[in-house]
Amino acid sequence: MRLFLFTALFMALFVSSLNTLAETTSDHGMITLSRAQIESYGITTMLLQPASEVLGARYPAEVVVPNSQLQVISILQGGLVEALMVAEGDHVSKDQTLARVQSPGMLELQRDLLQTLIQLNLAQSTLNRDKQLLDEGIIPKRRYLESRSAWQALVTQKEQHEAMLLFSGMSSSAITELEKNRKLNSALTVTAPFDGVLLEQMAIPGQKLEAADPLFKIGRLSPLWLEIHMPVNVVSDIAIGDTVSIPEMNIEGEVITIGRMVHAADQGTLVRAIVRDNIEQLRPGQFVQVRVARKYDEQKHYLVPRRAIIRLDQRTMIFIEVEQGFEAIHVNVVGSREGQQIITSSQAITVPVVTSGTVTLKAILTGAGGEG
Repeated sequence: MRLFLFTALFMALFVSSLNTLAETTSDHGMITLSRAQIESYGITTMLLQPASEVLGARYPAEVVVPNSQLQVISILQGGLVEALMVAEGDHVSKDQTLARVQSPGMLELQRDLLQTLIQLNLAQSTLNRDKQLLDEGIIPKRRYLESRSAWQALVTQKEQHEAMLLFSGMSSSAITELEKNRKLNSALTVTAPFDGVLLEQMAIPGQKLEAADPLFKIGRLSPLWLEIHMPVNVVSDIAIGDTVSIPEMNIEGEVITIGRMVHAADQGTLVRAIVRDNIEQLRPGQFVQVRVARKYDEQKHYLVPRRAIIRLDQRTMIFIEVEQGFEAIHVNVVGSREGQQIITSSQAITVPVVTSGTVTLKAILTGAGGEG
């Protein structure tokens, strides 16, 4: 009890001493101090920088690989996985061997191509002979046209078989080798279609695969998407091109899509942002907390150090330096950026703002009965 009375008496004497040194106009929250008093109380000021962007609330987001940078590698012919040369997480380069598969279905496609080649060679010989006979007037032109039509049909059939082999995973060089040596090979070499990262392995050695079963999922990890789930009532304030930030990772992105569908589970809407820089810290499937920077009028929003803000009579205040001294004005805190608070005021703040000594000025103001 004695300690409480002593503390109260000390604070009363402290405020009283301040009031004897400062003239306070309580009606307008004005405090007038001499230069010596300003230096004694450690009061410093600075001009505020305008804030064009304000970081909003945090929202959950998932790191996603863009669809155009994803590819699932599969074989169209069933077979047995003979060997895998890579595993999940490996970096791969274009045309790098990923796996070998023994596929009986490839033998059938190769056989069909070789049979067509035999028929095509015969059709070519027939066409050349009929052309000679036509020139000598021995056969009618109709017979030559029939030979040419049969030859053209076999050329088309050959191209179809080659396309089927390419589509099934056989390389162009392997097809050329097959047509040259006429040797069947059931081994199918699976290669990477582009430089990227193997995101998922979907088969194991010795596994039997059916037609179109997937082997790997490969993706390019630059750039990446952030798929953000935001409440419907907030989405209306978001615009294409707004900045998205993950402050803890020093990562920023740009909003590229604002969804129109409301998800029944959480009544949220998808907002998609693209991240191009400093993405080494992000991994597909990772969940992060992001903040969307909302753009504001620079003339009304300012960056201010946290220590410059005080609470007085349940209002947020700052002290500005004017010709008569220091004046307390009401402000609203609307966000934060780079460790500073972002405030808005009904008036343009073009004069210096007190950043040190605010506790002393508050004590003088409240001791004088000021309302701020």
